[in-house]
Amino acid sequence: MDEFGQLLTSFAKHVEKSKKHQKEAANKIASKTRERLLHETSQTVAALREKAKKQQETAACNVRTNIDKVNTSVRTIKELLSAYDQIFYEVDRLTEETNKELDSLLTQHSTEVHDIEQAMESETEVIKSAFMKKIDNAASSQEEKVRSCLLSLKKVTQLPLFLKWHQSCFHSSNPMLSQERFKEHMKVALNRLYREAEAF
Repeated sequence: MDEFGQLLTSFAKHVEKSKKHQKEAANKIASKTRERLLHETSQTVAALREKAKKQQETAACNVRTNIDKVNTSVRTIKELLSAYDQIFYEVDRLTEETNKELDSLLTQHSTEVHDIEQAMESETEVIKSAFMKKIDNAASSQEEKVRSCLLSLKKVTQLPLFLKWHQSCFHSSNPMLSQERFKEHMKVALNRLYREAEAF
């Protein structure tokens, strides 16, 4: 083999060796890349799993919280319904008691009204009797006034006789009477007569 052939053989070996090294290097790079990718993937998957787990726990906690709220609401509604039932029972009881009290008051009121009516009738009789007594007294008083008026009228009817008597006295020149005293005497008598007539 000549020198050129040796060079070709050496170059071929070198190329083969270089390919082998490149292949090994590529395998190493690929292996490291796979390892890195697997590690990163595993980390990503672990992070996703952890995130999903936390989300599931949060969701489960929210669900439990909502269930607790619903249960609390249900309990509150039951308590409210029970309270409403108690209120309705108390209202019915108070209504029944009120109706009984009203019936009792109406009965008592009817009795009191009857007593008051009787008392009013008795009082009316008393007032009527007193009023009739006043009427009788007034009538008696009026009778006295009538008698006085009649007496005054009787005096008036006797006035001409008095005038006639006075004239005879005046013309007889009686010093005890004068014409002016006669006028005053007549004025007083007439005024008294008018007062008695107005009072009647």
